[in-house]
Amino acid sequence: MIKKLFVLTWLKLRVEWSNIRNKNNLLDYPVDEQVRDMTFSYDVFRIAKTVYNYFTYAVDGISELLDSMRYPAQCYHDYKQGLLKDDCDGFHACMYHIVQSNGFDCALLTYMVPKLTESHTVLVMKRQDNYYKLDYRKIYTYNSFEDIISELEKKQPLLGYNLVKFNEDKKWHIVDKL
Repeated sequence: MIKKLFVLTWLKLRVEWSNIRNKNNLLDYPVDEQVRDMTFSYDVFRIAKTVYNYFTYAVDGISELLDSMRYPAQCYHDYKQGLLKDDCDGFHACMYHIVQSNGFDCALLTYMVPKLTESHTVLVMKRQDNYYKLDYRKIYTYNSFEDIISELEKKQPLLGYNLVKFNEDKKWHIVDKL
């Protein structure tokens, strides 16, 4: 019970901390021609594979209070410079920037599990009546957002989760749904 309360509080505070910590990040950065006008699942898959090739996984350090979500345009800029060094939220924030720039509805989904080091952030997208989960170089299709959560809970119990979007005021915000 205490662990779950901690997780739910942390999920909220993490968003605020990320906005404070990253307030000097780039707020916008144009996507390249080759990632504009993308079709959906194949192009997302192809682009994710390319971005992954220039991604170096690095655990957030103490200056990020062990977890901070950088802004999408900053992550994309870093990828274009060959310097995308971050954890799962940085990779998926870069993909968020690409997908959102193409007009697709998306959000970052962070879910917390009992073994906190196995918690994760992925990109969730909605197109027409389908939902998609991008987990690095894999895309999964669902009928609803609830199906995504149900699948995650089948693997291990969730202590909590949140969806965040980078909104018009150029900050991360928790949202209820896509």
